[in-house]
Amino acid sequence: MSRGLQVSAGSQPETMQLADCVTGVEHSPGSAIDEFEAALVALARTSGIIDAAAHPDVLAEMFIISVVSSTESYFRRLLSSMAAVCPLTAENIGRESLNYSAAAAYPQELLSLALLERSLFSSKGVIFKEIKRFTKFEASKHRELSAAVEAFETICQIRHAAAHWRGHLDSDGARRLGVFVTRGEVYRVKLNAPLVQRAFAVCDHLVRLANQELFRFTVQQWVKNQYMVLDGGDEEADIARCEQLLSVFGSSVYCEQERVTVKSLMEELRSAP
Repeated sequence: MSRGLQVSAGSQPETMQLADCVTGVEHSPGSAIDEFEAALVALARTSGIIDAAAHPDVLAEMFIISVVSSTESYFRRLLSSMAAVCPLTAENIGRESLNYSAAAAYPQELLSLALLERSLFSSKGVIFKEIKRFTKFEASKHRELSAAVEAFETICQIRHAAAHWRGHLDSDGARRLGVFVTRGEVYRVKLNAPLVQRAFAVCDHLVRLANQELFRFTVQQWVKNQYMVLDGGDEEADIARCEQLLSVFGSSVYCEQERVTVKSLMEELRSAP
């Protein structure tokens, strides 16, 4: 039997079950910033193929989507890690209710991930909201961090256009990016290698700045609440606290290069004004 007229090549049907492409993973022993740095290095090393590609815009879309995903994952991982080791963070979220099925999906040390299941860190204001929710740190009032989040949210708008309409902007997206849309004109983001490099830089700056500022804030709160005494207290307990700080905030690459250890961190904290 004739299939009738065709204007494009035929294809074979492909069934898809989610269970076919899901596998269990072990919890990464590194910190949130370790995971982010590894992803960014991998992206940066392979992004050189963009200019040589027949369709560089297609590859640029993929890289921008991936770096935004890695940044969102950093905040999700960091806040859940803080809840696991910081009693003040645990207290901040301690009265919040958990969906049973969500709670049952995570190991005990990552249970706070259940509180973040419906949080999209690529959405406007969510980074500020979740940081305040978990830590009480007013990130929106920190000038440099606020600017870094604003730049990231612009990248998120670009990612949205890339993921859903090959970089084209609808009227709402154009407005959010500050593009004045006139009748009869359609706008599209310039998806190319320079934009990808700027996206990498924006995400990298945000993660490193947030990591450092939240580390400082956590130390200040621990000392203020005498969870860490530093001078004249229980030295073994303070050493354990420093180990926890490094496990949550420490970059393995940076600590190895700069020889940051639990002992050196203790000494630096004790000598700080």
